[in-house]
Amino acid sequence: MGQVIPLVIIIILIPFVLLPILFVGLQILLSPPFWIILVIVIAGVLSFYLMDKKRKGYLSSTFGYIALEGVDSSKMSILRLYPDNITVNDVQIIPIERVKKAAFDTQTRVIRGYRTQVKEHTYVLTIQFINKIGNENYLTCRSKVNQGGLHYEYMQMEQKINKQVGYVKPKQDYPNKPHEL
Repeated sequence: MGQVIPLVIIIILIPFVLLPILFVGLQILLSPPFWIILVIVIAGVLSFYLMDKKRKGYLSSTFGYIALEGVDSSKMSILRLYPDNITVNDVQIIPIERVKKAAFDTQTRVIRGYRTQVKEHTYVLTIQFINKIGNENYLTCRSKVNQGGLHYEYMQMEQKINKQVGYVKPKQDYPNKPHEL
């Protein structure tokens, strides 16, 4: 008897509460003012991003967990490429003359469970440079797991840095004649 009363209450609530809420939600989604407001908000966010980029003068920016001396690698940091340097959180500065190259990589980890398989993708941008005392050093920027939007950002950042420093990836020549391994 105790389980029947909640079931009756739910059956009564569906037509009188949930259906009107669903109906109002659909009316809002189908109304032209909703779409106009949505377009205005998206345009505002994009214009803010572009004005910030123009005001600060950077060519490209991305974010991630950065492994570098003096940077907390457990917190998200912003990596920006300027015409003359690369900055981390606009505090650590690497002059572009000391950058050797940038490399992009995707690390995939497969987790297997009972009847399931999950792929976790982590994107990594590595910048090789010479530090101020003359030693070779690496800056590694790592994304969160399965953060797909950063794949393109990291690839673009790699290409822009390599173009700016004049680094060209060596092409791998595969033999086209039969050969012994």
